[in-house]
Amino acid sequence: MFSGLFLLICMVNYEGMEKANTIRQLPLKVLTLSFVFFAVVFLSLIIFSLLELIPFSWAFGWLLGAVIGTLNYGLIILQANRLTLSIQHGIKPNAGPGYMFLRLTIFGLGLTAAALVKYENNELFNVFSVFLAYLVISGTIFVTGANFQVKRKVTK
Repeated sequence: MFSGLFLLICMVNYEGMEKANTIRQLPLKVLTLSFVFFAVVFLSLIIFSLLELIPFSWAFGWLLGAVIGTLNYGLIILQANRLTLSIQHGIKPNAGPGYMFLRLTIFGLGLTAAALVKYENNELFNVFSVFLAYLVISGTIFVTGANFQVKRKVTK
């Protein structure tokens, strides 16, 4: 949640066209790096499952968490774009709490669905792997944002 707020602040508080273009490229960079990480871990989990070292529920839980995490990141981007547009046009932004509540609800529904399936003795999703997949986009935003801040200090 705080990483999304950091991205929002970065997208709104930019100076100059060069920095604006760099900041606008951050969401695409985050999605690309996250997708690569999701794919590598998912394929690793499938291989370990085929070797019968871990159950397939880890891979399916990771996939569910990756889909929900990416959907929530898309909502963060949509919220940032709407906030930027409303500030540029002098309109008071009012959709922020609604998007935050929607994102938290989607996260909660994903974990609840995985837990309920597990509770019914169906080994389809692993709740822990769903939760770990939620953290990937936040970690990618943190690393990408820290890299952006370092580059920004070096160029000043």
